[in-house]
Amino acid sequence: MKKRILLLISALLLVFTLASCKKNEYKITLTYDDGFVYLEETLEEGSSYTLPTPSKDGYTFKGWYLEDTLVTSINDVSSNLTVVAKFEINSYVAKFYVNGELYHEVTLPYGSTIEYPEDPSLDTHEGIKFFFKEWDNKATKLYKDEVFNAYFIPTVL
Repeated sequence: MKKRILLLISALLLVFTLASCKKNEYKITLTYDDGFVYLEETLEEGSSYTLPTPSKDGYTFKGWYLEDTLVTSINDVSSNLTVVAKFEINSYVAKFYVNGELYHEVTLPYGSTIEYPEDPSLDTHEGIKFFFKEWDNKATKLYKDEVFNAYFIPTVL
């Protein structure tokens, strides 16, 4: 009976010893600069974590920031942390062509409404007048570089 009690006490001491050796855990929150929570990880105290490379349509990733400091990894975790991904909006170009020549060009941030130029005109040639009909591209917002070509309706005078 004494052996069983000693065994039980030894087992309990071992469990308590192992439980007290467990490291603290901390939460690492990765967010975008607009507040979107990208990822949450739970890490043990003292561990390290390499930060992933996120993407965001229409933006270029500039890096992870812990307050104002650029970081690529978290080393020796000892508290809960929030790391912020900063992005820069991309710009794209809309080019408008008349008879193969650049008529107008505008550079705008991703997702901007395209600013169409004034309707172009062509000179009358050999008794034919050309009236502007439309641009061949119907895009209204700029999500990538775009090219627009003018269409004209020929009319005999």
